[in-house]
Order: sequence, then structure tokens, then C-alpha cells
Amino acid sequence: MRRVLFLIFVFGSQLIFAQKQEEVIANNSKLIVYENANKNSKPIDTILRDEAFLITENHQNISEWILVDIPENNLNRDESFKNGYVQKSQIKNISSLPVYKENDIGLIFKIKKIDTKKSLEKGNSGYGLEIQLTDSFETEEMILKWNENRQVIDAKYYNDIFNLDFKEGKISSENNDKFKIYKRGNTYFINQKCGDGAGFYEITWIIQKGRIIQRLIDTI
Repeated sequence: MRRVLFLIFVFGSQLIFAQKQEEVIANNSKLIVYENANKNSKPIDTILRDEAFLITENHQNISEWILVDIPENNLNRDESFKNGYVQKSQIKNISSLPVYKENDIGLIFKIKKIDTKKSLEKGNSGYGLEIQLTDSFETEEMILKWNENRQVIDAKYYNDIFNLDFKEGKISSENNDKFKIYKRGNTYFINQKCGDGAGFYEITWIIQKGRIIQRLIDTI
């Protein structure tokens, strides 16, 4: 019986671990993605500098290669990814970049209780909706803080992300442990933890010259 319980625990742990992914970027100006784990296989995509993508950790034991998930679009809607292999030596984990501690760059969200009728009409599509709709919250407004400027962000960047917080009001990346900002050159990577429990997910907002150029979502 103990052996059965142990095997269930190990199998369950592997399933959880297999879901864990990390956000990474290319070390150089561009990175070739291959269909298989060798340079003789078919190139299927090219990742440019500061474009973020995901790695699958349980594939790290494949020689010098690693399987990656590349979002099909810069908003990462519908969890649509292309899979391929890159060389480990050519990627860098975003969390290994220097942390940016100034408060002149950041994000502000206005949160409100979810409109259940409106959401039901949309088919409840979106991130963070694993809990009951009546207990959920949606984003009413998003603002990018860029030095002295405040830019209202188009709703397409946030109308499918839910439960950034579980109370109405404003949340800011400033002095908030749910956010961490990294920097490389003139590019800022804002990591944001959202949801809770089964609905937990992370967003990486990539910002250049006062503009959001990519949103990468990792459902864990």
C-alpha cells in the first residue's frame, strides 16, 4: 500500500513539474528554432532579441537542446504556441536579468467585480477563470507609467485576463510583491503574478520606448 501511495505521489509530482515553464529570451540578436534537436533539422521560426517565450523544464536533459513554446502572436491569446528546439547556450532566463528598482516605469490596473452576464455572453474565455464567476474580478482600465507620462492601454491587452486581484480598486506594480521588473538595455520586462490556486498564472509585459510590445502568459 505504501508503495502504491509513493508511486501516486511521484507520478503526481511529475505532472505538476511538467507544467512548470520559465520565461526566457534570446542571448543574441536572433535565435533559430528547429523542428528537432539538431542543426540539420528544419528551421521553423526565428526569435528576435527581447521576444519572450517559454521553455519546458522536463526536456532539459536532451543534450544541449531544449524544447520551447513560442507564442503565435504578441498578445499570447488562446494559449496558442508553436513548439521547437533551441540550443540552451543561446537563451537567458528573464529572472536572471538585473532587477529594476526605480518607480518611473510601471503598470496600474483598475479592478472591478466581474459582470457575469457580459462574461457569459463571451463564453467565459480568458485566463484565471477556474473559480466561480461570482467570485471573480475583471480589469476595467490599464495604465502604463512611463517616466512622467501616463498612457491608457487598449482593452485588447487586458480584456481576457481575470482575477489580477480579488478586490475592487486600483493595483500598481509600485511596491507590490506580485510584480517584479527586469531590464536589459532599453527593454523592460514586468513579471506579474495573477489569480490563485488552480487559476494561478503569470504575465510578462515587455515594454520598449513607452510601448507594450508583447504580453506573454504562463498558466502554471
